[in-house]
Amino acid sequence: MLLTGRLRAPQQKRDPLGNTRQQVHTGVATRTYEELLAAQQAMNKQTLSALRSHGLTPESEVRLDFTYLAPSAAAAEALAAFLTQETDYEAAARRSGGLLARSWGVTGKTQPTAISESILDEWVDWMITAGLERGCTFDGWGTSV
Repeated sequence: MLLTGRLRAPQQKRDPLGNTRQQVHTGVATRTYEELLAAQQAMNKQTLSALRSHGLTPESEVRLDFTYLAPSAAAAEALAAFLTQETDYEAAARRSGGLLARSWGVTGKTQPTAISESILDEWVDWMITAGLERGCTFDGWGTSV
C-alpha cells in the first residue's frame, strides 16, 4: 500500500510504554507518514488536556484503547499478531459492516501505564509505523479516567 524502498536491519528497542520490540525502518511514503504523525500528535495534546481536566495526573495509570483501519483480513491479522508478539498489548483483528460493505481493522488495549505528551507522541509514532509496515492505518487511541 504505502511501503516503498528497502528494510534496514532491525534494532532492538523499547516502545515508549516500555515494551521491547524490533524497530524496522522502511521507505514509507514520507508525506503520508508525516501527515498521520502530525494529526495524531495534535490530537494527543487535545486529548491529554481533556483527560487532565477530568482528573488524570502524571502518576495516573490508564489503559489506552487503540484502533487501526486495515485493507484486508490478512493485513489486520498480521498487525494484530505483530502487536501481540512484540508488546504486552491485547490486540485482535475485527470485521465490521455487512456483506457488501465489509471492512477490517484492529482493536486493542495497552496495559496500565502513566502517560505524558512526550510518551504519547513517541507511542503514536511507533504505532503509526507498525501499522504502515503492515499496510494498516493507525486510527487513534482513547482511554477513560
